[in-house]
Amino acid sequence: MDYLDIPSRSLQNFIRKNGRYECTSMSVIEGKLGWHQRGSFAMATAMNTILFLTLLSCLTQPQPQAQVQVQSGALAVDSATVERGQYPRGPLLQQAFRLHHQGRQPVEMLQVRSSCGCIQHHLDTHTLAPGDTATLTLTINTLSQPAGAHRWPVYVRYREGEQVNELTLSVSAQLFARIDVQPAAVMIRTRGQLGSELTLQAAQPFTLRRWFVTTPALTVAPSDQTGPSQCHRLRLQVAEGLAPGEYAGFVQIETDDPLVPELAVPVRLVKLADQREPAVRAYPASAHLRPNHPSAVLLLRDAAGRPVVIERATLTTTAVSVQHQPGPGADATVRLTLAAGQAHHAPGQPRPAPGQATLTLHLAQPAGVTVTVPVSWGD
Repeated sequence: MDYLDIPSRSLQNFIRKNGRYECTSMSVIEGKLGWHQRGSFAMATAMNTILFLTLLSCLTQPQPQAQVQVQSGALAVDSATVERGQYPRGPLLQQAFRLHHQGRQPVEMLQVRSSCGCIQHHLDTHTLAPGDTATLTLTINTLSQPAGAHRWPVYVRYREGEQVNELTLSVSAQLFARIDVQPAAVMIRTRGQLGSELTLQAAQPFTLRRWFVTTPALTVAPSDQTGPSQCHRLRLQVAEGLAPGEYAGFVQIETDDPLVPELAVPVRLVKLADQREPAVRAYPASAHLRPNHPSAVLLLRDAAGRPVVIERATLTTTAVSVQHQPGPGADATVRLTLAAGQAHHAPGQPRPAPGQATLTLHLAQPAGVTVTVPVSWGD
């Protein structure tokens, strides 16, 4: 049997299967390719030509890339790096990764971390038995990122038995500007109802279709028209009567722009406790009555110098009486008097017991203001 004298290191057999080109090595006998030569040398030359053309054809064809499963320890993921291509700034970018447990011991998820505060994550389970699958969903706030190429890595740390491993995932995208939003994130810190304003601008006119806030701590409304325009403004306002605390959410905006149908602006609110000085104060701030000093005088004064007019006064005791009148000047005067039975006692009789009460003054001016004064009596 004769064989073509072609070195085995110089050729490979390329076979086309299922529309994809795959490569397999040819069998080698004594360092020569196993093509049987039955004819003349011309036939060998023809076979050489066929092999060369097959090799050339294969090399010039595009080679699609197969999806490669990436594994780190017990966890594997179908694709650890995801390329999202061109993506507009503004809409939230979401990407899910399916994590497959291919180990032999239970897995405990310890931490999911990233280097960008623009990423929020949700893991649907924190423990995996062998063969189980978990889904990690990433939500990226693209509005806080500048236009251009971005890669957002995320690190999944987990424990299998006594061993701790880490799996690296990433999402990439080329962000482009379509509708500019200023500010890209809202931070409000207030004791009252101080708000903020969002400005949306674009090169082409667009229409606002819908707007809302995902937290009841804030309200949002357009500052002007919502029809076709290159510029729109939305006004954020702290909800009336909101309790002190921290609140977070998104301002969701829907538009008629086909490339940016929705925008998500993160917002954080810190509502502080009201520690301002009261508008009207009593001087002194409390009153104590004694049997040898059975009366006391209080002045009510407005911090801005406005006239103070008392509409009515109430006391939570009958052991003390109260009278009030305007003056001097813009102030108001209040006189407290201890009842006769509390101020005097007959010789040999026990002294009256001490007591406490609250004086409430309802003002006609400034309207709606009330002032409370602690009152006590006794030796």
